[in-house]
Amino acid sequence: MKKPGKFTPAARARAVQTVQERRGEYASLTAAIDALAPKLGCVPQTLRQWVRDAETGAAVPPGTRAAEARRIRALEREVAELRRANAALQQAHAPRTPAEPQGPFA
Repeated sequence: MKKPGKFTPAARARAVQTVQERRGEYASLTAAIDALAPKLGCVPQTLRQWVRDAETGAAVPPGTRAAEARRIRALEREVAELRRANAALQQAHAPRTPAEPQGPFA
């Protein structure tokens, strides 16, 4: 069982925001995290993980990714169906070449 975190989600968000706002004052992201973590009351690795989660979108509300995945799958099915219908229509309206040439130049 996972133990409850020491920091609230609001505190984590504020810490990430502080790093992002003050990133330009330091030579690198690592330097910014190493300098700011003790001031924010956490270890650098924890702050680094929070920043990484925020940058990759891992800190989105629960259920958002699942809903997005369902929506993408539905759209992909719709696109495949429309492509099949389009191919069928193109084939139905394609000019047909007769088996034997007909006409005055045959």
